Amino acid sequence: MNICCDSRSSRPAWLFSLSLRDRLQVCLRRLRVRAATVGFGLDRLTTIFLNNQRQVAS
Repeated sequence: MNICCDSRSSRPAWLFSLSLRDRLQVCLRRLRVRAATVGFGLDRLTTIFLNNQRQVAS
């Protein structure tokens, strides 16, 4: 067993994997919020556009 290789990291492997998983969850959460915000904006823009088209056609 090579002691140098085993002691390179001061953190245990499970702690590293937990912190990586937490960071990924935060990134995914931000993407979902951003996608929801963009979706809301597009829905609102579509509604305004369609209402405007109906008024122009009248």
